[in-house]
Amino acid sequence: MAVAGKIVLTDSGKRGLRTTGKTAVFNSNGECIECCGVVCEYCESLAPKVYEVVFSDLLFWCLPGEWSEKLVDNEGIFDAPITLTHSEYCVWLGEVEIPAVVFNNRTCDGVVQSSTPRTISLHLEKLSDTSWLLSVYGSSFSGSRGLFLSTITGQPASCHGDLVFTNEILGYVPPDLIYAYGGTATVSEA
Repeated sequence: MAVAGKIVLTDSGKRGLRTTGKTAVFNSNGECIECCGVVCEYCESLAPKVYEVVFSDLLFWCLPGEWSEKLVDNEGIFDAPITLTHSEYCVWLGEVEIPAVVFNNRTCDGVVQSSTPRTISLHLEKLSDTSWLLSVYGSSFSGSRGLFLSTITGQPASCHGDLVFTNEILGYVPPDLIYAYGGTATVSEA
């Protein structure tokens, strides 16, 4: 069973006491169907073991350099749910690969030299009872580059509901090198 303090009521289910002092109902497999899954240091309730994130209106930017590079999402990777799994404490991580096109000039409009997959890392963190951080970054030919960064506050500690983030990366500001800007992300319990 997930939390200490359970009391057996019947052969088909159990009732228990969560660490917060609230009661919870467990099925015969010891799973708390009323709970979400993992305890976080800031959580009053339990949080899901798995989240999914879907992006909307994310705009891809050209990474300038001697050879320029731009992500190309022809397969709709960012339009589909991306899974974030519980890592530690109040952190959930995910990873996807997306093609990056490398050009022979600084403006992403020259001759295509190659198409190379880039790993995109996603990081969701519950910072307090009411605030969350979502950061998304990718590997490039010249280091790590941002795609999405947002902190939201005023969200309930409950894990039953969507979290909607607005990207704080609004455009290219030299010397920051970014892969994307704008858009929103919706994080839901999987």
